[in-house]
Amino acid sequence: MGLIRFLLACAVVLGHSPGWGITPDKFASGFIQPYYAVQAFFVISGFYMALIHEKYASKKWVFYVNRYSRLIVSYWIVALLTFSLSRYLEAPFPQFKEGTPIVPLIANLSLFGADTVQFLDQVGWILVPQGWSLGSELW
Repeated sequence: MGLIRFLLACAVVLGHSPGWGITPDKFASGFIQPYYAVQAFFVISGFYMALIHEKYASKKWVFYVNRYSRLIVSYWIVALLTFSLSRYLEAPFPQFKEGTPIVPLIANLSLFGADTVQFLDQVGWILVPQGWSLGSELW
């Protein structure tokens, strides 16, 4: 199961990497399309969560704290890399200034509300736009 999840994660990363010369038509020769990889990844993750449901039946808060701890560390690493590389590559990046709503700032630091910011069409204010799914998972 770990190898399958790894290959699905690779498909998602490659799907979000058009700047590397990888386009969706290049996946057609035997590799899974990124959209389907995401769907399969969600199904497998749901299966794993169902397997451990009984273990945390009486202590749901422990499950949520453990899950958040695993997600937030990975997110911070990716957000830091994204921020650093965007500065190094001189890519356009949102400028937080006086008057910027606090919701995008909270979403970038905690993941809570990342999905809401995306749905409010403030996409440019999220360091890792793909993190919206993690925000949904937390809710």
